[in-house]
Amino acid sequence: SFGAVVNIGPGSPTGVAFGTGAKFPAKYQKAFFIADWSYGKLYAVHLQPDGSSYKAEFEEFLAGQPLPLTDLTVGKDGALYIAVGGRRVQSGLYRVTYIGNESTAPVDGKHPGQEARNQRLALEELHLQNGAEALPQIWPHLGNGDRALRFAARTALEKIDLKHWADKAFVEENTTARLGALLSLARVAGKEHQPEAVSALNALNYAKLDQQSRFDLLRAYTLIFTRLAPPTEVQKKAVIAQIDSAFPADNRASNIELATLLTYIGAPNLLERGISLMEAGATQEEQIALALVLRNVDRGWTSELQKRYFQWFTKAAAYKGGASITNYLA
Repeated sequence: SFGAVVNIGPGSPTGVAFGTGAKFPAKYQKAFFIADWSYGKLYAVHLQPDGSSYKAEFEEFLAGQPLPLTDLTVGKDGALYIAVGGRRVQSGLYRVTYIGNESTAPVDGKHPGQEARNQRLALEELHLQNGAEALPQIWPHLGNGDRALRFAARTALEKIDLKHWADKAFVEENTTARLGALLSLARVAGKEHQPEAVSALNALNYAKLDQQSRFDLLRAYTLIFTRLAPPTEVQKKAVIAQIDSAFPADNRASNIELATLLTYIGAPNLLERGISLMEAGATQEEQIALALVLRNVDRGWTSELQKRYFQWFTKAAAYKGGASITNYLA
């Protein structure tokens, strides 16, 4: 998926509203307010343009226990009105006003970067069409440095009949554009396209790619093998030669993607590296993800590796999570 503007963490999202029209300081007039029912928190998200999309920081604007927020709106009087209730909790309506010395005069709500956002919106309009005449508008953005534009272009490409662009995808010289096109192809093509698609990926050098391109390469392999056709033995060996030496990597996300694909294609000598990484994982999420992947390895187990794998579950039994974590571990 495209990814989050900002990661808030666990919660139960309910109502949202912009601060437009509130008699608040400028920072909060521009804020995007988001309610969390579970933890009784209202967050103020402060958006900053980032290419054709946004990045953000957030703060806890108000909180209470219990305060099961359900919805909110800015009233005509400039106050922020918040509704609470649900699940046998007393319903209520709160009114939030500002008292202080900062100006509450209305501010211009415009953000810079509108031209880039207009480009993205134009590409997203093409998600509803499927004419080949849009190809010249779409293709240049597959290699755009702005990920939001790349994502919009890739989705638009999938709406155009494959016969107009499949051959172009296999020989595209721009690495980013090739990966984007092959990701699109994996979603709409047939098994007859699998050999050329895999060859086009094998021609890239994983070690020389930037981090995002590495993710895209791994994702493209995964989609092509699961949606078009499983890998042949020759293809498995080629992919192992391409990525095996990169595992383990220096970040959690890469390690999980690499372990998943290497497990699927039956890479040798994976277990020792994978279990060591699972044991040493910096977070319980990383460890659980690796345990989930490594359970599918069907060769190379020794008594010692089995012992280490199952001993990990005694440690995992103490991990904290939602109500379902025990069942997931089971």
